[in-house]
Amino acid sequence: MQQMLVSGSATGYYGPPFNQTYYSNTTITIPNGVTYVNYIVHGGKGGQGGSSTVSNSGGGTFGNQSGAVGAQGQKLEGALINVAGLTLTLTIGGTGGAGGGNNGNVAGGTAGIGYYNGGPGGNQPGGETWGSAGSGGGGGGASAISNGATLIVLSGGGGGGGGAAANLSFIPIAGTQTDAFSSTLGSPNVGGTGGAGSSSGNASSGGGGGGSTGGTGGGAVSAGNHISGYGGTGGSGYYNLAYHDDVTSVISSNVNTTGFITISYS
Repeated sequence: MQQMLVSGSATGYYGPPFNQTYYSNTTITIPNGVTYVNYIVHGGKGGQGGSSTVSNSGGGTFGNQSGAVGAQGQKLEGALINVAGLTLTLTIGGTGGAGGGNNGNVAGGTAGIGYYNGGPGGNQPGGETWGSAGSGGGGGGASAISNGATLIVLSGGGGGGGGAAANLSFIPIAGTQTDAFSSTLGSPNVGGTGGAGSSSGNASSGGGGGGSTGGTGGGAVSAGNHISGYGGTGGSGYYNLAYHDDVTSVISSNVNTTGFITISYS
């Protein structure tokens, strides 16, 4: 899903070219005279689900397995207009916390913090007779560029991975990323909480990523025995038309594991 990216240029700006990537929250003032400001905004990654271990071998299909991976955050690229002289706030989406695994009550991975937070992974209540089952990974936080209370552009966080159960026939499901974005802000913005496991050895599910519309948490695993958890879905993106040409936003996949924002102009 892609639109044309306007090349960053400046009319009336005579300073040096600028290109900087930020991995933590900060502010940046755009010089007067800059016409276009290119950006890359990448949301936070979802956390990995907790692993299972087998301490009382049941043989057959029972064994240790790792929790599913969390999804990469969403990536949006574009060119801003009408930002010369403004101080922009850059909010970097955090990675969701990893789930845990032991034979007891294990909290889900923590939510990734961002402009909109991800959802926490589902809790694992324990009770796995063959060892342990994992809790869900937390959803990633959304990264954003804003000016005061005005949101300019936002990329959603990735969904958290599902926790693993001891039965190797049931593979935990990874979190997902969305390529959806819109000029209309959605709701709710915070990612959903991953569904809980059960005392019959079912693992828990991953939380949803924060976004314009927050991702949903993976469903609860309440039926059956020794079944692994589901991944959460990623949050969607947003761009404000007042600060964009209507052909400037681009979305693509990315392999980065942390949220970041790149700003450039010349």
